[in-house]
Amino acid sequence: MRYWPHALAALVGLSALGGTAEAHPHVLTDVQEVVVFDKQGQVTGLKSIWRFDDAFSAYAVQGYDDKGKYTRASLQPLAQINVDSLADFKYFTSLKIGDQQIPMAKKATDYWLAYENGVLTLHFTLATSRPVPARGRTFEFDIYDPDYFVAYSFMTDRPPVLLADAPGECSIKVNQPDALDAQTAILLAQIPASQRSVPDSLKMITSKLNNGFRVTCP
Repeated sequence: MRYWPHALAALVGLSALGGTAEAHPHVLTDVQEVVVFDKQGQVTGLKSIWRFDDAFSAYAVQGYDDKGKYTRASLQPLAQINVDSLADFKYFTSLKIGDQQIPMAKKATDYWLAYENGVLTLHFTLATSRPVPARGRTFEFDIYDPDYFVAYSFMTDRPPVLLADAPGECSIKVNQPDALDAQTAILLAQIPASQRSVPDSLKMITSKLNNGFRVTCP
């Protein structure tokens, strides 16, 4: 049985006793997010597609093959571990309208993993706690780990954000953090995998490394 020292942002259990990365960040994750609307023009949640880096993917899938093949069925126990553990971190996802925080569901649904060309990709849906009318509102989504154990970036080979069944002419604005300066990167690189949180002296910096986007519906 594999040792899970920490939920580790829950991205499939990188072990401090044999992890794939040696410094913060320990997992690199490219994301695509789909904002889901219902027939009444209300936001009902996000469909998330998270693609992990090659080294982490190779480590994570060990022991989850089916006769040498990695299928959706053989990877489902791993997907279960992911979503259960990510719940402890609220899926690193937040939503607000103005100053009002909109709660998200405590548990994701419709989750599964794919392993293709050496890359592991997690798919899941995270609902809002209630449908939220979209017209005349701006929704602000953030996806990030404030401790920078997991580094999130939007995918560059496909649209980073999509709208599913949006009413009218809703617009998208994607915001990505500035690149780290060399000195900060060196300090982060010195933090071992066994340490989940960054020192207080670096939290001001890592707390700003959020990948966010706004959806405005007229």
